[in-house]
Amino acid sequence: MRQTLDPKLDVVFKLLFADERNKALLISLLNAVLRPPSPILDLVVLNPELPKEATDERGAVLDVRARLADGTQIDLELQARHHPGLRERELFYWARMYTTQIGRGDDYLELKPTICIFILNFSDSDSPRFHSIFRVLEIHDHREFSQDLEIHTLELPKLEEEAAHDPDSPVLKWGRFFRATTDEELEKLAMADPDMNAAKQALDRLSADPKAQQLAEDRELAIWNLKRTVKLAEQQAEARGKAEGEARGKVRGKAEGKAEALRDVLAKLLTLKFGGVSEEVRDRIQRANETEVSRWTERVLSASSVDAVFQN
Repeated sequence: MRQTLDPKLDVVFKLLFADERNKALLISLLNAVLRPPSPILDLVVLNPELPKEATDERGAVLDVRARLADGTQIDLELQARHHPGLRERELFYWARMYTTQIGRGDDYLELKPTICIFILNFSDSDSPRFHSIFRVLEIHDHREFSQDLEIHTLELPKLEEEAAHDPDSPVLKWGRFFRATTDEELEKLAMADPDMNAAKQALDRLSADPKAQQLAEDRELAIWNLKRTVKLAEQQAEARGKAEGEARGKVRGKAEGKAEALRDVLAKLLTLKFGGVSEEVRDRIQRANETEVSRWTERVLSASSVDAVFQN
């Protein structure tokens, strides 16, 4: 069985790549993904600390933000589970980093490129491509609007398709590092590449740290509990809606019963994750139809705030 912690767990990912001692690993990963004209030689991690809510799954964001020597900002994040609104979330993260570079009255020319990298432990698109790069282009002749926006996605389930398409891609070794399921796989990677050897040694050190072990265990438990809560709530809403609908003997009654149950579930999930909701939010939930309430309920898992749940 595997003894090392899983770097696909977001709290382990953060501990591994935000650590100043592992800066060379972060630089290696970024060079592999971005393939810059000149290799990245140094960077500054902007958020090395863990947020207080790192293990409770209540909106915790465990990304790694870095600034390169030329001012370019990087946001690196691992997502283990698919959430509704993933693309919108990616754009939001980019926009937040980009716009917070300057304040009121500052020159727009001071803005530096911002790059987001999302490592996904699931397939997000119909494309077979493992490594996708998104920019803003003119749709006819593909002229680039600006070099300031760039979003990368690495879909780990498509790793071998990338290997067949581009076997020399430097990002493959990092994909295999994240995809490894046994310590034997990690050892083989370490023996074949010095960067992977350094990555395995860093992961070994982290895995031997009792505090890191406890954080990983707490995080896994919190994720499991929230997923279980959502699943049970959905089942209860379905059962309640069905029972109330049958009691009324009408399709309309069933739909209304299910919608009311979903409203109750949404209010409970918002309270569980964000610690309570305002009367204004409760009124909005009561006025909404079943489709709206269902969409908002799906967003609760990935939303970082109450307002994010209700974004159009």
